[in-house]
Amino acid sequence: MILICSRASLTRIGVMNELEETLIREGRDGGNAYLIPVRLDDFVLGEWNPERLDLAQAVRTASLRISKEHADEAKFDAELAKLIRV
Repeated sequence: MILICSRASLTRIGVMNELEETLIREGRDGGNAYLIPVRLDDFVLGEWNPERLDLAQAVRTASLRISKEHADEAKFDAELAKLIRV
């Protein structure tokens, strides 16, 4: 599941339900990684405060920063390459 992390997405109940289901599936399947969080803004890193802190931790630690406004072009290319590999 590619999770687009932004203020708009992470405040939607449906998105949170899908996130929970994905993490449950990862645990059930022996820790296989099914979640690919992609940050469009920094809301997920600071202001996002879901009821379940384990969800926040899982998303924050695995998130890739993809943005045309990325200050460092090499870093942007590296993050995009990670996403493409997955």
